[in-house]
Amino acid sequence: MGCLLFAWWFGYSPFESEFIGSTIRVTECSALRVLASIPKKANRSAEDEIIYEIVEWILEKEMIRRPFLIDVIHRLEDTISAHQTQKGGNSTVKEASTDKNVDNYV
Repeated sequence: MGCLLFAWWFGYSPFESEFIGSTIRVTECSALRVLASIPKKANRSAEDEIIYEIVEWILEKEMIRRPFLIDVIHRLEDTISAHQTQKGGNSTVKEASTDKNVDNYV
């Protein structure tokens, strides 16, 4: 989930990329790369910081400390809701994610 979130936000895998300033560069992936920290761009927005924080939480190196999927869902919903409140809007993402009728989104 953390790799997917990172790739969705930045456009690349966290283990196959690095930032040089604010420019992302694709690098060779190796087994040791996953032991390194997540690459961060120099000029980060507030939204970038939120994504980094969540991705680092999900990609905890100690397996016993990693969150379960339901924990990730709740944290994302809370983060989206808080961000929407700060921006003065409302969150349709949270409403869509809790709707059990998949046909509404096909």
